Amino acid sequence: MRTLIALVLFSSIGLCQDVPQRLKNAAAKDARVEQPQGKENSQFGAVRLVFNAVEAALVAGNAGSLSPLLAKQVSMTIRGNESGFFSSAQSLTILKKFFSPRKPTQFSFSRLNDTVSHPYATGRLDFVLRGSKESVQVYVSLTQQDSAWVISQFNIY
Repeated sequence: MRTLIALVLFSSIGLCQDVPQRLKNAAAKDARVEQPQGKENSQFGAVRLVFNAVEAALVAGNAGSLSPLLAKQVSMTIRGNESGFFSSAQSLTILKKFFSPRKPTQFSFSRLNDTVSHPYATGRLDFVLRGSKESVQVYVSLTQQDSAWVISQFNIY
Protein backbone atom coordinates (compact mmCIF):
# COMPACT_ATOMS: atom_id res chain seq x y z
CA MET A 1 0.00 0.00 0.00
CA ARG A 2 2.81 2.41 0.90
CA THR A 3 4.55 1.57 -2.38
CA LEU A 4 1.42 2.41 -4.32
CA ILE A 5 0.96 5.72 -2.48
CA ALA A 6 4.64 6.60 -3.01
CA LEU A 7 4.36 5.63 -6.67
CA VAL A 8 1.30 7.83 -7.18
CA LEU A 9 2.88 10.69 -5.25
CA PHE A 10 6.25 10.56 -7.01
CA SER A 11 4.71 9.94 -10.43
CA SER A 12 2.29 12.82 -10.05
CA ILE A 13 5.06 15.27 -9.23
CA GLY A 14 7.46 13.79 -11.80
CA LEU A 15 10.24 12.92 -9.33
CA CYS A 16 10.44 9.25 -10.17
CA GLN A 17 9.60 8.51 -13.80
CA ASP A 18 11.10 4.97 -13.78
CA VAL A 19 9.40 3.65 -10.61
CA PRO A 20 6.74 1.68 -12.55
CA GLN A 21 9.46 -0.04 -14.59
CA ARG A 22 11.44 -0.85 -11.43
CA LEU A 23 8.33 -2.37 -9.85
CA LYS A 24 7.71 -4.48 -12.97
CA ASN A 25 11.35 -5.65 -12.89
CA ALA A 26 11.07 -6.54 -9.19
CA ALA A 27 7.83 -8.45 -9.79
CA ALA A 28 9.41 -10.33 -12.70
CA LYS A 29 12.41 -11.19 -10.51
CA ASP A 30 10.09 -12.47 -7.75
CA ALA A 31 8.21 -14.62 -10.31
CA ARG A 32 11.51 -16.19 -11.45
CA VAL A 33 12.39 -17.08 -7.88
CA GLU A 34 9.01 -18.75 -7.27
CA GLN A 35 8.81 -20.54 -10.60
CA PRO A 36 12.28 -20.93 -12.09
CA GLN A 37 12.47 -21.12 -15.84
CA GLY A 38 15.20 -21.33 -18.41
CA LYS A 39 18.23 -23.55 -18.85
CA GLU A 40 18.89 -24.13 -15.15
CA ASN A 41 15.33 -25.29 -14.48
CA SER A 42 15.22 -27.55 -17.53
CA GLN A 43 18.58 -29.04 -16.48
CA PHE A 44 17.25 -29.60 -12.97
CA GLY A 45 14.18 -31.48 -14.24
CA ALA A 46 15.98 -33.58 -16.82
CA VAL A 47 18.79 -34.49 -14.44
CA ARG A 48 16.32 -35.47 -11.71
CA LEU A 49 14.47 -37.71 -14.17
CA VAL A 50 17.69 -39.58 -14.98
CA PHE A 51 18.62 -39.97 -11.30
CA ASN A 52 15.07 -41.16 -10.49
CA ALA A 53 15.31 -43.74 -13.28
CA VAL A 54 18.69 -44.93 -11.94
CA GLU A 55 17.23 -45.28 -8.43
CA ALA A 56 14.30 -47.31 -9.76
CA ALA A 57 16.60 -49.57 -11.81
CA LEU A 58 18.91 -50.22 -8.85
CA VAL A 59 16.07 -50.95 -6.43
CA ALA A 60 14.61 -53.41 -8.93
CA GLY A 61 18.01 -54.87 -9.82
CA ASN A 62 17.11 -54.21 -13.45
CA ALA A 63 20.34 -53.15 -15.15
CA GLY A 64 18.65 -53.48 -18.55
CA SER A 65 16.51 -50.42 -17.90
CA LEU A 66 19.71 -48.35 -17.68
CA SER A 67 20.56 -49.06 -21.32
CA PRO A 68 19.04 -45.87 -22.82
CA LEU A 69 20.66 -43.80 -20.05
CA LEU A 70 24.25 -44.86 -20.72
CA ALA A 71 26.67 -42.60 -22.59
CA LYS A 72 28.53 -43.87 -25.62
CA GLN A 73 31.53 -44.32 -23.34
CA VAL A 74 31.19 -44.87 -19.57
CA SER A 75 33.88 -44.77 -16.92
CA MET A 76 33.18 -47.67 -14.57
CA THR A 77 34.66 -49.13 -11.43
CA ILE A 78 32.92 -52.18 -10.00
CA ARG A 79 34.34 -53.43 -6.71
CA GLY A 80 36.14 -56.72 -7.23
CA ASN A 81 35.47 -56.70 -10.97
CA GLU A 82 35.92 -54.29 -13.83
CA SER A 83 37.52 -50.87 -13.99
CA GLY A 84 38.04 -48.63 -17.01
CA PHE A 85 36.22 -46.99 -19.90
CA PHE A 86 33.59 -49.10 -21.63
CA SER A 87 31.09 -48.71 -24.46
CA SER A 88 27.44 -48.50 -23.48
CA ALA A 89 26.92 -52.15 -24.51
CA GLN A 90 29.93 -53.31 -22.47
CA SER A 91 28.78 -51.21 -19.49
CA LEU A 92 25.35 -52.79 -19.65
CA THR A 93 26.88 -56.29 -19.70
CA ILE A 94 29.05 -55.46 -16.68
CA LEU A 95 26.05 -54.10 -14.73
CA LYS A 96 23.92 -57.13 -15.61
CA LYS A 97 26.74 -59.39 -14.44
CA PHE A 98 26.94 -57.47 -11.16
CA PHE A 99 23.18 -57.64 -10.49
CA SER A 100 22.69 -61.23 -11.67
CA PRO A 101 23.49 -62.95 -8.34
CA ARG A 102 22.34 -60.03 -6.16
CA LYS A 103 18.83 -59.19 -4.97
CA PRO A 104 18.63 -55.49 -4.05
CA THR A 105 16.65 -54.71 -0.91
CA GLN A 106 17.06 -50.96 -0.67
CA PHE A 107 18.59 -48.03 -2.52
CA SER A 108 18.22 -44.29 -2.68
CA PHE A 109 20.58 -41.46 -3.43
CA SER A 110 21.65 -39.80 -0.20
CA ARG A 111 23.55 -36.99 -1.87
CA LEU A 112 22.73 -35.36 -5.18
CA ASN A 113 24.25 -32.32 -6.87
CA ASP A 114 22.36 -31.26 -9.97
CA THR A 115 23.59 -27.66 -10.15
CA VAL A 116 27.04 -28.38 -11.60
CA SER A 117 28.07 -28.97 -15.21
CA HIS A 118 28.47 -32.70 -14.51
CA PRO A 119 25.70 -33.59 -12.04
CA TYR A 120 26.37 -36.49 -9.70
CA ALA A 121 24.67 -38.53 -7.01
CA THR A 122 25.76 -41.12 -4.49
CA GLY A 123 23.94 -43.54 -2.24
CA ARG A 124 24.08 -46.90 -0.48
CA LEU A 125 22.76 -50.04 -2.17
CA ASP A 126 21.73 -52.88 0.15
CA PHE A 127 21.29 -56.36 -1.33
CA VAL A 128 21.32 -60.05 -0.55
CA LEU A 129 24.03 -62.23 -2.06
CA ARG A 130 23.96 -65.98 -1.36
CA GLY A 131 21.83 -65.45 1.74
CA SER A 132 24.11 -62.73 3.15
CA LYS A 133 23.15 -59.07 3.48
CA GLU A 134 25.70 -56.75 1.92
CA SER A 135 26.02 -53.08 1.14
CA VAL A 136 27.93 -51.03 -1.43
CA GLN A 137 28.32 -47.34 -2.22
CA VAL A 138 27.10 -46.27 -5.67
CA TYR A 139 28.34 -43.14 -7.45
CA VAL A 140 26.75 -41.93 -10.70
CA SER A 141 27.81 -38.91 -12.74
CA LEU A 142 26.04 -37.47 -15.77
CA THR A 143 27.07 -35.55 -18.85
CA GLN A 144 25.21 -34.10 -21.80
CA GLN A 145 25.38 -36.07 -25.01
CA ASP A 146 23.31 -35.19 -28.07
CA SER A 147 21.37 -32.70 -25.87
CA ALA A 148 20.33 -35.42 -23.40
CA TRP A 149 21.64 -36.22 -19.92
CA VAL A 150 23.33 -39.63 -19.83
CA ILE A 151 25.42 -41.64 -17.36
CA SER A 152 29.11 -40.98 -17.97
CA GLN A 153 30.46 -42.54 -14.78
CA PHE A 154 29.13 -45.45 -12.73
CA ASN A 155 31.08 -46.70 -9.73
CA ILE A 156 30.21 -49.37 -7.18
CA TYR A 157 32.56 -49.47 -4.19
